Amino acid sequence: MTGKTAQRGYLGVIANTVAIPEEIAEQAGLEQETGVMIFSVEANSPTRKAGLAMGDVLVKFNGKPVTEFYDLPRLLAEDVVDKPVKAVIIRREALLEVTLVPTTHGGEGD
Repeated sequence: MTGKTAQRGYLGVIANTVAIPEEIAEQAGLEQETGVMIFSVEANSPTRKAGLAMGDVLVKFNGKPVTEFYDLPRLLAEDVVDKPVKAVIIRREALLEVTLVPTTHGGEGD
């Protein structure tokens, strides 16, 4: 042990697990049936800075599937703080890739 405290990444969203309609999943080439819909985005948060908005459905984070809300804490516990991470979202039936830079919760201005 190095005595270093593990840091968990912070995105600044309120979100929950939702079903992805079958036709949208097929159209987007997704094999998963669920994702995480963003209901609210905090001002000055990493998610807001990346351009994500209410209604976007997060389906991948750092190359890994996001099928339920509880996937996020596990994925944010990895070494992602202050590093660019690719995320895939569904927005208006289209799959988009965005880059997020998770910070630590409670950072200045976040």
